[in-house]
Amino acid sequence: MIGGAAAKPKKRSDRLLFRPALFEGWALNLVFSGVCLAAMAFCFSFFSAQQPGPLFFLSFLVAISLFLPIGFFAYRLYALTTASYVLTRNSLRLRWGLRSETIPLTDISWIKTPADLNQDIPWPFLPTPGAYAGKVTLGNGDEVEFMASSLKTMLFVGTPSTIYGISPRLPSLFMTAYERMLQLGILTEAERQTVRPADWFVASFKNRIARFSAPASLLMIALLALWLGFRLNHAQFVRFGWTAEGTLHDPVPAGNAMILPILSGVCWAVNFVAGVRLYRFDKLKRTAEMIWGASVLVCAVFLLSGFFIV
Repeated sequence: MIGGAAAKPKKRSDRLLFRPALFEGWALNLVFSGVCLAAMAFCFSFFSAQQPGPLFFLSFLVAISLFLPIGFFAYRLYALTTASYVLTRNSLRLRWGLRSETIPLTDISWIKTPADLNQDIPWPFLPTPGAYAGKVTLGNGDEVEFMASSLKTMLFVGTPSTIYGISPRLPSLFMTAYERMLQLGILTEAERQTVRPADWFVASFKNRIARFSAPASLLMIALLALWLGFRLNHAQFVRFGWTAEGTLHDPVPAGNAMILPILSGVCWAVNFVAGVRLYRFDKLKRTAEMIWGASVLVCAVFLLSGFFIV
């Protein structure tokens, strides 16, 4: 439910949890994701029915490239689903997907609606219902970071360093709660905390195993794709190695072999992201290194399997 009791913030003593509106963002991003999935399925079915040649490889590249917008809209769905604004007597914690910011109440200069601002605020990249996210810079040099889902409930939170755009489902109740927290008084000084996904990748690439794993894996994926492109250029059917009895497997359409670089790339991406997430925790750094190292071995196995196609 969007309205009624479901719209009220969750309360635990001096902690109030507000969430943005979800329905419009869910609907729109699900439609976009569905369109991209349908287009990718069509491209895969189209290229698998073609003979090896320019049209075959062009449709394959188009199908592969559609993974990017699918991932983009999937992350927007994840960010919207996990978004929250937590107000306590010490701080305001904003979360949008993997991004989070904890702002001490003493750092908040003001909270205003768009109508109360004396200047126009440009929108971030690809603003749509459910996904007003990203940074913009104003003419005076101030930065505005959006973590919002709706223009109708937009509020701007001013701090000395950045202005944050948020959209609690009930903005008037949020403002009342904020004023109430100020009246109650601050218990202890909160610490400013900033979490950005980009910081995880920067920290991960300081590790030598991660620096070796990523280029080595991508190189093997590229070599596999190039080898299969050369191997399938004039072939209509291929055989995937030998059976246990030492005889060749039954022939299959040559296009089926292109699943190997796709699977290799997916395995590498999953391993790399999992390693980045785990590397944030000191106790799991060794596990992250093992995952990154394993991704190199997995890509090597896929590369070797490409040479057994006859």
